Amino acid sequence: MPEEHIPLSTFERPFMKLKLSMFAALLVAPLSFAAADDYAGFRLGAGSTSGYEVSTHVVTTDGATPKADTFKTDLGDNLKVELGYDFNRIFALNASYTNITGNGNHYGISGGGQGYQFNNDFTSHKFMVEAEVGYAFAVEGFDIKPYAALGVAYQSMSDYVHGGLSGSNFLHTDGERLSKTGLTSAVGVRVNTPIGLYVDGRAGQSKLFDKMDENTTTITVGYKF
Repeated sequence: MPEEHIPLSTFERPFMKLKLSMFAALLVAPLSFAAADDYAGFRLGAGSTSGYEVSTHVVTTDGATPKADTFKTDLGDNLKVELGYDFNRIFALNASYTNITGNGNHYGISGGGQGYQFNNDFTSHKFMVEAEVGYAFAVEGFDIKPYAALGVAYQSMSDYVHGGLSGSNFLHTDGERLSKTGLTSAVGVRVNTPIGLYVDGRAGQSKLFDKMDENTTTITVGYKF
């Protein structure tokens, strides 16, 4: 009696389906755990952000040829207010407002060899919305979440210059008012405590204006509802 040969695919197909099912379960398990965990809710906080620096460009024309100089002003620490919503331990949405102000005193030598002094007053308002992804690890009652965020910001700014050379020998962008929308990015770590308070530290970057550097460091403290 001839030996019956059973096609190999008869055994392969159920085995392949089992492997695919196990692989899908491994992928979905962290998301299912995050969704099932009671982590969703709002956050509200405030803190300080630094790292904003503005460049003021001036031109003196009292010499044989115009002389251009650039002066940088560190805007120091500024107030940031933030509101966030955690969908689960992985995904979150954040919105914030930062009030950026500062002033600087500068000294220079004109093209004609005259010493001069001027000061500038700077004001900016920054509104930002961003998506956040990471994972909040549960450690001894604390939730520790390393994350990355990408968002969109709207920012307005004004830079007023006072002083300099007399007459028309000192050219600058006095009263310059600008507004712009652009992308922002950040990486950070947020720690939620067992009593609901949280501390968030992050490093952010954006470049909405050519005259302003925004490589920022921010610390905020708040409450997770």
